[in-house]
Amino acid sequence: MRFSRTFMLAALSLALVSCSKDPNFPTAMTPVSGRWISADTIDVFTGLDVNLVQGDNGLITGDWVGQTRITNGKCDAIYGCSPRNAVTGSNLSLRIDLEILGVGSYMGQLSTKEKLSGHIVRFGVSYPLTLIRVQ
Repeated sequence: MRFSRTFMLAALSLALVSCSKDPNFPTAMTPVSGRWISADTIDVFTGLDVNLVQGDNGLITGDWVGQTRITNGKCDAIYGCSPRNAVTGSNLSLRIDLEILGVGSYMGQLSTKEKLSGHIVRFGVSYPLTLIRVQ
């Protein structure tokens, strides 16, 4: 009886240790403040460089700058060569919601503490957008 009780305690301890989270895995409490970049293209935009500041309440503010695709040797007629604007959003328990003004509405998740993976919707079209933290 004593052997089986010791064995059960050892097995339970091993199970708890082996099931613990990876310390690099993000949680809802993982702040997203910092500089994030992407090489993805969203309609006419490319090379997004996004600065985010997250408050204690999970609300996010910031700004972005990017580039537009060159067509016939010219920048986009509406947005110019280096468009920029504000970012607002929130870090929710299961996702990050951002309004990247002028580009679209982003919904994603931290896949690591340094990588946001998701989609941005611009004029009803969904584009994949991965952001990598660089600072």
